[in-house]
Amino acid sequence: MEHISFATDYMAVLGRIYSTGTAEDYKADNALQAQLKITPLSACGTDDIPKAPPVQTPAPFSMTDKPQKVILDMGMEGYFDRMATLMCKVAPPSRDDVAILGRMKEIGIEPCKDFAPDTLEPAVQAALESVPKDALAKIKANRKVMGTTVNGWTITKGLGAYGTDYLKRAVSLPSGGLPTARRMRSIPIQQRTARVPP
Repeated sequence: MEHISFATDYMAVLGRIYSTGTAEDYKADNALQAQLKITPLSACGTDDIPKAPPVQTPAPFSMTDKPQKVILDMGMEGYFDRMATLMCKVAPPSRDDVAILGRMKEIGIEPCKDFAPDTLEPAVQAALESVPKDALAKIKANRKVMGTTVNGWTITKGLGAYGTDYLKRAVSLPSGGLPTARRMRSIPIQQRTARVPP
């Protein structure tokens, strides 16, 4: 058994089950999926059934809207306040983030502290106002950082170990680039805006 440590409270376990696409095969796949389970190490070999943590109600944001819409609906203050909250315990910064944390502090963004834009100069507030929208646009425009395009496919490299390449990290998730290992080897991605012959 290999112990894999995580710096945050969240992790993703990706599993793939091949299906031929027939109703009979889907039934077999579903039966196999029903056998999958995740058990905390402390409960292994016991009859303890882990309970999922309670769901926050009402949710702090829509659970059905697209993430991009959720971000824009937060507005500038909500966006950065949520960011500071997540950096407190859920996704604490790593040692590599020291430099960017210093820059963020200059505009009032610090882990575990409420973001208070009214304490900033009016010019700074105005500059930050469009950041959520600008960030989404920059992510969309920089899909090229994912890798090399070959025959219409983007061949990605280096996913799962981003260091301080924040743009690549941001671009990889909406593109379906969840790493299948702590350091992703390579994964092909294709995005189309219209139906074209394969």
